[in-house]
Amino acid sequence: MKRAENIKKRAGETKRRNIPFYLDEEAVRGLIRRVAGEGYASLFRIRRRESESGMDEYDLYCEGGHVCIDATSGVAAAVAFNRYLGEYCGYYVGFITTSGTLPPNPPLFEDKKSERSVFHYRYLFNFCTFAYTYAFSGWEDWERILDRALLSGYNLILNPVGCESVWKKLLEELGYTGQQIRKFLVNPAFLPFLWMGNMSDYGGEYPEWWFDARSELARKITNRLREFGAAAMLPGYCGMVPDDFRAHFPKSAPFDQGLWNGLRRPAYLLPGDPMFDAVADAYYEIQRRTVGEAHYWSVDPFHEGGISEGVDLKSFAEAIMAKMKKHDADAVWFLQGWQANPRRELLSVLDAGEVLVGDLLADEKGGGGDNFGDTPWLYCNVVNFGGQHVMRGNVRRLLSAPFSFAADKDSTMVGVGFMPEGVEDGEIFFDIFASVSVREKPLPLEDYLRGFIRRRYGGQSAAAEEAWAILAEKVYLADSSVYPMESVFCARPSLDVDRVSTWGRGCKEGTAERMELVRATRLLFSDYDSLKDAPSYRFDLVDLARQCNAALGWDAVYAFLRAYKAGDKEGVSHWTHRFFELFSLQEAIVASDKHFLLSKWLERAKAQGKNELEKRWFEFYARVQITTWSDSRTGWFHEYAAKEWQGMLSDFYRPRWETFVSMLELSLYGGASLPAYRDYDREIMFAYGRKSYPLVAEGDPGKAVGEFLSFCEREKLG
Repeated sequence: MKRAENIKKRAGETKRRNIPFYLDEEAVRGLIRRVAGEGYASLFRIRRRESESGMDEYDLYCEGGHVCIDATSGVAAAVAFNRYLGEYCGYYVGFITTSGTLPPNPPLFEDKKSERSVFHYRYLFNFCTFAYTYAFSGWEDWERILDRALLSGYNLILNPVGCESVWKKLLEELGYTGQQIRKFLVNPAFLPFLWMGNMSDYGGEYPEWWFDARSELARKITNRLREFGAAAMLPGYCGMVPDDFRAHFPKSAPFDQGLWNGLRRPAYLLPGDPMFDAVADAYYEIQRRTVGEAHYWSVDPFHEGGISEGVDLKSFAEAIMAKMKKHDADAVWFLQGWQANPRRELLSVLDAGEVLVGDLLADEKGGGGDNFGDTPWLYCNVVNFGGQHVMRGNVRRLLSAPFSFAADKDSTMVGVGFMPEGVEDGEIFFDIFASVSVREKPLPLEDYLRGFIRRRYGGQSAAAEEAWAILAEKVYLADSSVYPMESVFCARPSLDVDRVSTWGRGCKEGTAERMELVRATRLLFSDYDSLKDAPSYRFDLVDLARQCNAALGWDAVYAFLRAYKAGDKEGVSHWTHRFFELFSLQEAIVASDKHFLLSKWLERAKAQGKNELEKRWFEFYARVQITTWSDSRTGWFHEYAAKEWQGMLSDFYRPRWETFVSMLELSLYGGASLPAYRDYDREIMFAYGRKSYPLVAEGDPGKAVGEFLSFCEREKLG
């Protein structure tokens, strides 16, 4: 047997041992009840069947007046139910939106649907998702989130919730005081970056009740997944300790990890350090007691630039794996394939049956170009960074490439994974993963889009199909999109501005793709009267018009900056007027849909607090995350999580641009140079604000998008 085939075979055996096929009829019926109501739950007959292929499978059919699901697991049964909702009920259940009206009586049908997966693993979430979207989510949110995940076919889901509770108890056992522990921790809006070893000591002044509450939430999440034959992945241990560890244990010699974008990284204990075994053992024991057991451990040493020079990576990996295996004989080490990680020297000493790599860059070079040194890996996709509303991703490739790798005898790919940093937009990619998770063959793009529109909008629309075809063929072409499309309205103004986040690639001027966006927006809008009752349609229309308008805004900015540099007063006046006209249109567009409201983020943060001071604490860091990102040390990270939300546009971004334009005009008319100012000092004041924002959408999306398209027609755009 070829090496790649043997590796895939061993990975499959590990999956079936760690995530055995399991179906709890009442658990599946509970999901049906939550999604569709008792009338639907009582009509379904759910039975477990054996897997003929070693993969998840299901049959969906009607018999004796019942809708029948025979499935290998609760996850496969949930996928079958989701297919029933979409194909026979015209009901769409997405991570962001839900559309359609369920028929009063569950429809019966004559044909039989059968599918099987070709992926052992279907993995969900990025550590960052637990900052940019789920930082303040409780069980009511998580029950809904998990229902969507199960309907989409995920059988392995990251659950770092409550990891801060593990660290609190660990450091208490090591003799740290409450004040010292809080100095190590970071605020909920930034916790994933502590879990990944990127930062510490930022806003960790937690109320005492938080820790037990989060531990309980973590256990609920893990237990719900087990009910469906799915598994949780927990953060593992790779030697991380507070950077003041040596002051507490003088015989220890933690390995300094330096800074990450200006913030102090935690240090590492290396194997052989007198405290390594004791701390690692305590971590896993406390993890088990606090949030429960797991067989999958996410551990990324030296993440995003951590210092590994001088470290024997092979012995380091062996020691990390040995600690996992000591506390969990069936442990699997999951590593993110991102930037320089995972190092091949590290992978070379790990057993192929005990490791998985999630390839976040699979769209660019699946398996890192070498199957990650003959390691089982997952075809993963990020799509969203920082929760920004930016159209990125490759629709056509994601529909087909995972199946190609699964069929390739020389590939060690054993599953798929969806790892967005935020769950804010790009719902088509959530839908694609749901469509491919338990399916044997890929759908052609045209067939997929036709079904997507029918499920999502509640009917067929030739114009909508043409609009989505444009997006698939002209816009969604690469992981970072055909061209960078960060919104100019969120950019920090300057004479050479060309991007929002510092990691952006720079936005071009006057590209042909802008006109394709206008054309797609006009097409999608053309069936507004017949599709407007579908919330998913309204969300897509608003998001597309928002993206289109943001792209056009760059042209106006570049034009008035050129005019300023040329001393053209009339040009500055003309193009700044156009820019703010676009800005006003954008404010109306995003205000018309509830998913683009600042209030939803701030109110969820404030709801965590049990008194006024706690509410202010949670809200402050929620505001920081979406503006300056953290404190003045991290100038590189400003706007990483920029949000094109109603409230943000009017109270944070627009005043910034108005101030900058006033500076340009006064400089131009008075002949003086532009005054310098510290952006951080001005911007952090928004985080201290206490203004409340509307809880419901204002205006009509049809009117807002119609006015934008009228502007485009007037200006002969598209």
